[in-house]
Amino acid sequence: MMDDLPKSTTVSLLVTLRLLTRNYRDFLLAPGTIVTFISGIMLVIAILNEPASLFTGSAPGDPVTCIYLASALVGS
Repeated sequence: MMDDLPKSTTVSLLVTLRLLTRNYRDFLLAPGTIVTFISGIMLVIAILNEPASLFTGSAPGDPVTCIYLASALVGS
């Protein structure tokens, strides 16, 4: 995918990414940011695993329900 981009665009994207990680390193490595990221990843996994359970109820022992619950507990 990066082969489709001109070299100058690729270099500027890498420089921008390097600057963002350097400038926001303390923020990105803060415990609250990491916990929020993990919670978001767990929520995405639950939604991708069973999208319908986001809008309908499911059994209490259902693994997707457990992932939603874990995501909520990690994020709070």
